[in-house]
Amino acid sequence: MWWGISVTASTTPRHWDMKFIRNFMLIIGPVSSIFDFLTFYIMLTVFHSGEALFHTGWFIESMATQVLVIFIIRTRKNPLKSRPESVRFDFIAEIQDFNALCSLP
Repeated sequence: MWWGISVTASTTPRHWDMKFIRNFMLIIGPVSSIFDFLTFYIMLTVFHSGEALFHTGWFIESMATQVLVIFIIRTRKNPLKSRPESVRFDFIAEIQDFNALCSLP
């Protein structure tokens, strides 16, 4: 399939694993908050940013973490070892989207 879903994942319906979802939320939620606070600290103390630069920095950090989450939830296996054929295309497309967003005024 063009979107890179394996045949085994698309042939039979699966029930949601609520324990996996809960554990994912318990890990990714605090990690995301830590990155937000780290971004706030760097933007305010290191760059002494004004409102516009602060918003831009926070937006870029949020986009980068969302791209990372997309690649993590794409598979139940290790995302670094489980690479569908379309990952290269997806990664290039995400980089181009990220660059386009960063170049907006």
